[in-house]
Amino acid sequence: AGPSRIGQQPDLSECDSLLSVSRTEEINQLTQRVINLSHLQHLSVIAYETRSIYEKVKASMRVSLCTRINPHYPFGEDQSTYRVVS
Repeated sequence: AGPSRIGQQPDLSECDSLLSVSRTEEINQLTQRVINLSHLQHLSVIAYETRSIYEKVKASMRVSLCTRINPHYPFGEDQSTYRVVS
């Protein structure tokens, strides 16, 4: 089939589902870490852990969005086609 040309919408459903399965497991583990910490009532530690989860979720969403824009992300040959969505 060759690389997708601009204007074509590649089928990324399988890619997205694989991404979301691994990310969901990771997020579940991180959430459990926060729950385990919560009984200590160290708010600064809980805030730090929660922020860590948020950053990981945001990063996984960014990868998913970049993949939609450029199906070869992050392994594309043309660096100029990368658009990071924040």
